Amino acid sequence: MIKRIELFIENKFLVKDDRWDAWSIKDIQQFDKEIVVKGRFHSQVPEDIVKEYEIVERLLFYSFFHYPILDEAFSKATRIYELALKLRCKELGLSFSRGTTLQKREEQLKLHSTNKVSDNWEKVRRIRNYFAHPEQYGYLGITLWRSFSQLINIYNQLFISKEDLEKDEAELTNLEKEAIGFKKGLFVLDNSECKYLVFSAIPFELFSTKKDKKSFWTFHPVLTSFPQDGNSDSSSFSSPIFAHCVNLKIENDKMNALDLITGKEISLYKTNKVENIEKYNVHKKLMENSTDTIRELYLKHIDIEMSYASVRFFYEECWGTE
Repeated sequence: MIKRIELFIENKFLVKDDRWDAWSIKDIQQFDKEIVVKGRFHSQVPEDIVKEYEIVERLLFYSFFHYPILDEAFSKATRIYELALKLRCKELGLSFSRGTTLQKREEQLKLHSTNKVSDNWEKVRRIRNYFAHPEQYGYLGITLWRSFSQLINIYNQLFISKEDLEKDEAELTNLEKEAIGFKKGLFVLDNSECKYLVFSAIPFELFSTKKDKKSFWTFHPVLTSFPQDGNSDSSSFSSPIFAHCVNLKIENDKMNALDLITGKEISLYKTNKVENIEKYNVHKKLMENSTDTIRELYLKHIDIEMSYASVRFFYEECWGTE
């Protein structure tokens, strides 16, 4: 009898959900590696947050067997945001009555953060309220997946002092000024194995640790093909090239750094070669001859990919690396 019950449980509850086939997930090991977003935290994040997120990891793991559990994992993650907000307020000596809304707490905490960081809070609160007050059965599934990394970033940033946040934002402003010459032109990006022709290179984020400064860069490549008409979606478009840089040096119109994504040294320098100028002219002609609709879709695609790449920079390089 016990064995029959065990077989029933195994066959009903411990079988892979076929909906994961759409993402080419073959087994639980691949799923754990590619889908389960692991918690990453710096040393000032309270242990309560770390332990709460371990539950999220477990829920994500169980969604291998039942796809809609992914939504439950995300709902839990939004509630951890609420806990993190309350714990940070307590750390700073901000007292509130029991019925104080999350929005009121956010407003007070903004005084101890920066606009760049706090601008994300309202969106998380609205999503949290959406999951807390459902109106019908449904699930969003894999569309939520990218947001787990962003929530982890938000937890971590809540427990960074305003002084340190402002320092990094000032450092980024200085880096942007130093790199202004790379914003527009024609350059070769060399990673020691491949060379790419790019027309723009911009630093978008910076994070300081005790050991070094890490910066997130976007390089826009010169394209040799681009949709001209008809139906196009994001799968038709090339994405920018991204780099997580340390040991950065900019001098004599040249940039050198170590890219943490590839583990390779990269360099960026100007080019005036005729063949490269001709390739850039082809790129510009392709863009000019395309339709307004396709260009708008392309710009939207670039914006989405850059936003998520920025999230991945913080998630992969900035937490738990002190």
